[in-house]
Amino acid sequence: MSAASAPLDHTGAPVVYTAGASRLTVRRAFCKGCDLCVDACPAGILVLDAEDRVMVTDIARCTFCGLCAGRCPDFVFVLQEAPGTRMGALPFRLDGRDA
Repeated sequence: MSAASAPLDHTGAPVVYTAGASRLTVRRAFCKGCDLCVDACPAGILVLDAEDRVMVTDIARCTFCGLCAGRCPDFVFVLQEAPGTRMGALPFRLDGRDA
């Protein structure tokens, strides 16, 4: 699903967003509304909705950097990169090695 066609699921079922061949699955039922991912997102595309569950506002701006998944204590996010690409657009690696 693209950002425009990804319906907000109030049942807590996972919502899958795609950008090219990359996918971001958001397991809203796991979200406790702590806001850590919202603060960590460099693209600013994560917000909490009226139910205090995270949602993506514009998947086209997502860099698939993985910071949301890294900060989330509840494993809400599952990122799948496109074949042949490196996840994220950060100029550094999260493990401290050279990019």
